[in-house]
Amino acid sequence: MIKNGHHPMNTTGKDAGTNLGATACSPEKRRRTIRVWCDGCYDMVHYGHSNQLRQAKAMGDYLIVGVHTDGEISQHKGPPVFTQAERYKMVRAIKWVDEIVEGAPYVTTLETLDKYTSDFCVHGGEFAEILE
Repeated sequence: MIKNGHHPMNTTGKDAGTNLGATACSPEKRRRTIRVWCDGCYDMVHYGHSNQLRQAKAMGDYLIVGVHTDGEISQHKGPPVFTQAERYKMVRAIKWVDEIVEGAPYVTTLETLDKYTSDFCVHGGEFAEILE
């Protein structure tokens, strides 16, 4: 995988524009940190949660994880098993997480992504079923 838009680019000959040869982006862009946003309830953290966060971290340089409040989870899914304070600690302890946002909104908006200067938003497969 080539991260951060650093795709090799052929700029000469009949194959100009194909992904062979020189780098397609400037040195300034190569130094830029790519920030990835991921959010969830993370109640009873398990392998699937940590694997999701591992994959999200692989998509950029800095992983920000929003964790929903007890009230948001109760409203949308039912009462959580762990308190929000416990869930914040559990997510903070996952090695791929660089920062957590306590009390993240249940629905991620562009305003949320802008507030945390996120370049990408990553979600698990459960939302893919909703979109189909």
